[in-house]
Amino acid sequence: MRTMSVGAIGGGLLPEQWGLPYETIEMETPFGRPSAPVARTQLADGKMLHSILRHGKGHDVGSAINYRANVAALHQLGCDLVVSLCLAGTLVDRFDVGDVVVFDDVLDFRKSSCSFYAPTEAVHCAMAPLVSSALLDQLAGISATVGCAFRATMVVIEGPRYSTHAETRMYANLGGDLVCQTIAPECFLVREKQMDWFGVCLVTDRDTRDPGALVNTGVIYENMNRHKDRYVATLLRIFEGLNPFDRLEAMVQHAVPRSRLTESRDD
Repeated sequence: MRTMSVGAIGGGLLPEQWGLPYETIEMETPFGRPSAPVARTQLADGKMLHSILRHGKGHDVGSAINYRANVAALHQLGCDLVVSLCLAGTLVDRFDVGDVVVFDDVLDFRKSSCSFYAPTEAVHCAMAPLVSSALLDQLAGISATVGCAFRATMVVIEGPRYSTHAETRMYANLGGDLVCQTIAPECFLVREKQMDWFGVCLVTDRDTRDPGALVNTGVIYENMNRHKDRYVATLLRIFEGLNPFDRLEAMVQHAVPRSRLTESRDD
């Protein structure tokens, strides 16, 4: 059986958090340098993991994330799939603070767009499903084994501000389960590059739903520190549980050029 090459983009350096040896790879892409050097480590089953600090080392990149360079670097390294890691607030009672959730869909409320294709290329990319059925079936079993929640829709807001009460209600009414500020356009760029994708988050707050603990940076970091050891350990089990799978869906050409046919009232 072939070994997998997996990419991960998140806030912590995974091999360092797991106590595993790793090498650092300085990358250049057609879109510039990624947020940080890529950390490459080999897991116990021979699987290769390449991880990038989304906000840079020491959070020095902040919100000025070069999403295209991050994804392009993992593509250049031959990753089969990319996992987006993040902290998130919960919009529903199904999840609570401290939960680890494998999520598979996205509601994008950002006001900006980002693509590997130039506007002049007039290329449209299919994004449904974001997670191929073969990978989704595998994740169902992994989630049950490691004891984390499975399947959810992540709402992505532009930030840097947090939600209002009205926005929290709206996101939930539209089918959102969780909310964060980082995993889009990352997830869409991964799919443009024909790599598979899924997300994992640690729930750190209840957004504006808890009058006694409205979302703020202090609440998020307090709960992150309280639950991060279990989160990091769960992530390792999730990565170790991944196996090669039939990527037929993922290999379908998603980039479809717009028809060059023109309409004329004189025809």
